[in-house]
Amino acid sequence: MSDLISVIVPVYNVQAYLEQCLDSIIQQTYTNLDILLVNDGSTDDSLSICERYAQEDSRIRLINLAENTGLSNARNSALANIKGKYVTFIDSDDFVEPEYVNRMYHELTQEDADIVISDYYQFDEQSGSYLIHIFEQTREILSQTDIFNRLFDAKNDTYVVIWGKLFKTSLFSLDYQVSFPKGRVNEDQVVSHLLYIKAKKIVYISDTNYCYRKRASSITGQNLSLKHIQDDLDGFEQRAFELLLYGYSSDKLLSMYSVRFNNYKHYLESNQLVHNDIYNRLKKYTALLQSNPHLS
Repeated sequence: MSDLISVIVPVYNVQAYLEQCLDSIIQQTYTNLDILLVNDGSTDDSLSICERYAQEDSRIRLINLAENTGLSNARNSALANIKGKYVTFIDSDDFVEPEYVNRMYHELTQEDADIVISDYYQFDEQSGSYLIHIFEQTREILSQTDIFNRLFDAKNDTYVVIWGKLFKTSLFSLDYQVSFPKGRVNEDQVVSHLLYIKAKKIVYISDTNYCYRKRASSITGQNLSLKHIQDDLDGFEQRAFELLLYGYSSDKLLSMYSVRFNNYKHYLESNQLVHNDIYNRLKKYTALLQSNPHLS
């Protein structure tokens, strides 16, 4: 008998997209699924849609949170109720192709891996167009150096985001608990590297069976706010510190971080947002970097 795989779907005010997402999950060719829907205090018809699907498919379990507590808490609530040997995350405004779970499960079991990373394609809601950034079919067994280098690649967030992957559930509790930080934007970046550290074997496949929907109204689709920049910097610094403790190269981290905060500094200057603590923080980092005797 095939292994039980948990699918975690946080839900908040996505009535326009939720049915497409849930249809794509229940139509997976891999059928032994434990589908956890977490309604995070939705004020639209998302809850009623979840309830209807739960009545129609016995694999669906619904966790209903009375108030909106954020994406991180919704995911943590699901992790606390997980049943599957493996787990994957799907955002409720995205959708997946029928072979999404099966392809990753095949690779994971064939290689006796702890994590399988699948690539994705993007649907831009505003233009109505699809973006496919991977055309070559590739498959790699990644070393930890490989995965950490790719974590900081500003051109590709495939390795940072928590969705589009299949994990051994035990990674979230092995040695110490891994959970999502509450109230923070870009919460994935303080979680994914900890799971990679715990993994003994990671497989990457270029399959684009996950569709990420870019919405103008979504958190990531909006213009950058000061909170977004602050959360991203905080998350980057936490990830960098933890990887330093693990022994990752400080030179590489410093180089990648300097690109990050210089881009934010330029963005704030271009938008005349220079009278705030975030900009002063970035000015400080620039001055420290310029005076670093090891880089002169």
